[in-house]
Amino acid sequence: MPQLSEELNPLEEQGQELGVDTDTELASDKHLSIDQFTTILERILPLISHDDEKIISAQVILGLRLEGILGTEITPENSHMIEIIKESIMSSDEKRESAILLAKRIIDKLDR
Repeated sequence: MPQLSEELNPLEEQGQELGVDTDTELASDKHLSIDQFTTILERILPLISHDDEKIISAQVILGLRLEGILGTEITPENSHMIEIIKESIMSSDEKRESAILLAKRIIDKLDR
């Protein structure tokens, strides 16, 4: 699997040829992805029970989908990857608390 830096190099070269600031473009795309992530979570979190595993699975799937790693169908390989990422988050108190805190903040925002 190619590293992210390897995947971005051709994009940076193309941007430089066109006189585009690729760092600004990438930062803008990242901000857009965060906004999309939050907006979609606002819609799906109320539909998910208060089960930490389900909340974290939803965040993992959504993040991978927005990054273009997951397609419209989840393959067995995708399911395995999702499970590994979810278990990595669940096994770390810090990561789990961070993911659940994000979900809580979004839900609290909706309740206002």
